[in-house]
Amino acid sequence: WGRAIIKHPTIKLQRCQKLLQIYKGPFVVVEQLSANTYYVKDANDQLLKVPRDQIMPSSIESNLSKIHKRGRPRREV
Repeated sequence: WGRAIIKHPTIKLQRCQKLLQIYKGPFVVVEQLSANTYYVKDANDQLLKVPRDQIMPSSIESNLSKIHKRGRPRREV
C-alpha cells in the first residue's frame, strides 16, 4: 500500500457538512492485520487501527499528518 488517507469525518457547528473534508492524511500503512484491518502510522509514530472501508490509497508526497483522536482529551495526572 505505501501511503494512504483515512476517512475521519468532523462535525462542526454552523458549517455546511457537505463541503467539509472527509479524509485526513497522508499516513503510512505499516501492516495488514487481517483482510479488513490495517495499521497506519502518523508523523509521531503513533499507530492507529483502521478498517479497510475507511482507507484509500494516496499519491500525496507531502509530510505525514498527525492522528487526532475523537472525544474530549483526558486530564494529565
